[in-house]
Amino acid sequence: MTSRWLIFAAVIVGVVCGPNFTAAGDIAGLQAKLAASGASWTAGETSMSHLTPAQMREFLTLDLDLPDNWEEYLENSLRYEPPRDIPTALDWRDMDGEDFSTPIKNQDPCGTCQTFCFMAATESLLKIQQGNSFIQPDLSEQHVYSCDGPIPYTLFHPAIYMVSNGAADEACMPYNCDTGYRQPCDEKCGDWSVRSLKISDWKMYMFPNPETIKGLLQYGPIVAGFQVFADFQNYTGGVYEHVEGGILGGHGVAVFGYGEDEGGGYWICKNSWGTNWGEDGWFKIRWGSGLLGFGYQSMSIAVTDESLCSQNAAPTISQLVALNDEAALAGGEAPRIVFDYADVNANLAGGELWYRYGDGAEQRYEAPLTECVGVAAAGDKSEYVLAAPASGGETLSVWVRDTCGADSNVLTLDLGGETGDDDAATDDDATGDDDASVDDDGADSGDDDDDDDGACCG
Repeated sequence: MTSRWLIFAAVIVGVVCGPNFTAAGDIAGLQAKLAASGASWTAGETSMSHLTPAQMREFLTLDLDLPDNWEEYLENSLRYEPPRDIPTALDWRDMDGEDFSTPIKNQDPCGTCQTFCFMAATESLLKIQQGNSFIQPDLSEQHVYSCDGPIPYTLFHPAIYMVSNGAADEACMPYNCDTGYRQPCDEKCGDWSVRSLKISDWKMYMFPNPETIKGLLQYGPIVAGFQVFADFQNYTGGVYEHVEGGILGGHGVAVFGYGEDEGGGYWICKNSWGTNWGEDGWFKIRWGSGLLGFGYQSMSIAVTDESLCSQNAAPTISQLVALNDEAALAGGEAPRIVFDYADVNANLAGGELWYRYGDGAEQRYEAPLTECVGVAAAGDKSEYVLAAPASGGETLSVWVRDTCGADSNVLTLDLGGETGDDDAATDDDATGDDDASVDDDGADSGDDDDDDDGACCG
């Protein structure tokens, strides 16, 4: 009982200290204190510097009170045995030159940090599970935030929802932060259930020691909660430690790795405040930093192929067209192509474009598929400039692969200028092609040739 009361006392101290804020605008004063203290981080003007304490609290709504069953979660930490011979440093943004992170996002002034950090970790866990650092999955924070319960301000809310329901892609329910308003759950796309990726399990750790967190990070990013102080608004780089200012609120982030410098160990974290804060949206923080220690509530996330991709269906593409003239193509000019696609679960967003000349080797387009190419954007399709063929007059084959690794049908194009779909001149709808002159939505779940508005997934 003694330890429990000590923990509660620490939480109470944090609440009492909260109003003693340092003005975020006094950056010069903070810089002087950093220099005097020998701190290993820098302060400057950021996208958060101008916000008042009240405005900052709109970003910092994570409830870090002791949860029910906290003794069980403490036991998880005490019983955990990390793997042997773990590396002295780890960063999932650079694993032998491969980056398993996804782009930094911005939660805006909404209490959605717990959802953003959970999606950040899950997106990266998909890349790790697939063994593919190239793809860029983009899950819908709005979907989970709007649907995971009446007061989603703990790490448990997205965890429980993600096991039972999963998260659809961003296009299913785009993020809409409007302070004081929470978009209703029923505004998500109608086919959200077949577009969603689930996690298989989660596990909470209360007051874990650094070795526990380092051990968990060997399998992928985790999520963690900590108390944010006023000086954190002006963080621009280095290893953060609290220098001045009171507590503004609780915050959730994704932890991607760890390292050490002359000042000791630190965590590498992904924030959700955009790229104009911190180290392009990222930060490092000293082990144990803060009133109760960074990550005193931490959660690991487990995923499997079954949980992530069991509902996935292969995408369908159609209407491959080269924008070059016939003479240019025949002369070996690099094809500039457009095409349509209809993906029944929209996991194509962040996927791959593949192509081959004749019987040559497969080649992957240089960037993930993040732009709209569906018929809903007719007249404004994305254009892809492929590498030039070794010689003119060959056949070009094109297909796409979604973030779960499923390949579409293959479309072919004669580089003399002829276009073709996957079933040649006649339309039989046998493979989900998309060249029918009539609406066949009732018979072909993959088509997208006339009247739906869900073709664009990124």
